[in-house]
Amino acid sequence: MSRTPEMMGSHVASAAASVITSAVALATLKESAIKETIQQILALRSGPPTVSPETEKTIARVQAELARSTESWKKMDWRGAKRGNKSGHASASASHSNSSSSNSSSSMPYVRGPSSLAPRGSGPPPKYVSRFKTSEKVDDAILLLIQGKLNKFSQRNYVETHGFLCQILDEGKTHFLKDFMTFVFKKATREELMCPSYVQLLCELASKYTVLLTEMVERYREFSAIFADISEEELSVEDYKALLEANSDKAYRLGYAQFLGELTKYNVLDTSLFVESIGSIVGKIPTIVNATNGKRLLEDYCECLIRILRAIQVEKSPVATSLRAIVKERFLEPLMPYTVKGCCASYKSLSPKGRCMILDITDMVKKF
Repeated sequence: MSRTPEMMGSHVASAAASVITSAVALATLKESAIKETIQQILALRSGPPTVSPETEKTIARVQAELARSTESWKKMDWRGAKRGNKSGHASASASHSNSSSSNSSSSMPYVRGPSSLAPRGSGPPPKYVSRFKTSEKVDDAILLLIQGKLNKFSQRNYVETHGFLCQILDEGKTHFLKDFMTFVFKKATREELMCPSYVQLLCELASKYTVLLTEMVERYREFSAIFADISEEELSVEDYKALLEANSDKAYRLGYAQFLGELTKYNVLDTSLFVESIGSIVGKIPTIVNATNGKRLLEDYCECLIRILRAIQVEKSPVATSLRAIVKERFLEPLMPYTVKGCCASYKSLSPKGRCMILDITDMVKKF
């Protein structure tokens, strides 16, 4: 049966009326629910809140404490300590001022700004003014200050660091020099890229300050002992790498060898000191090659010697020139037996690699 337009219109109108009726009913339901919720909220606000007696006592106690604190704050004369006698506490203010001044002088290692001291010779620009006392505690503060400066040391701030150290040394302080020199030696041996800069800094300072040069010689002898000091454990242990990790000083023999090589570029230390160090290295080789597990140690000693010899190979300083002649005269002959073809079988710890390294050393020395 076909539907006429009149029938279709009737169905549409009926559906629309049904939708409208449903919407009105839903709106009425929502409105009643909202009104009911509002009534419930208003019912909760119908009376004042109920507070327990314990809570009321706590609130009163807190309010009393706040009132006393406020009164004390208002009565305190905060400007009296700065302006003198206005608050009637002249003596207390003066005492406080003197104490503050004393503490400030002892706790502040230096202050930035123009120097209040007369310039001393041709020193660095007056950027830092030292305010150190002669006590050991303050000298330790100087060391900490210098260490902080050297931890940021680079070629970019070389001039600033050098001037800073000059001004410290101009104050005549010497107690901290041993620890300072040890600190610089260690940094120079453990920071390969910065080693030349540390050596330059030390040598320039040592050439200007005799007391620093004396301390530098002492530390040089102390550090050179790592070449002469070979323990039985080093000559017998199989895990040589683990041994070096346990003994950090000996782990940096190579770094110290580079340090010595850099020092030969400056005419600060006497030639005999370098001869002693090279003699310690060469003199230990016979002991090492006959040890049970000395192959790695021998290679380390050869590498140390190579680093020193390379530094003096083309250097034209008086120290390096003198060293070349002495090394060729004294140390070439003792090394020759370890370069003979087939000699490795005669020694427990002379490996082919070790023999080749000694060959490189002797070839270098022959050209001196």
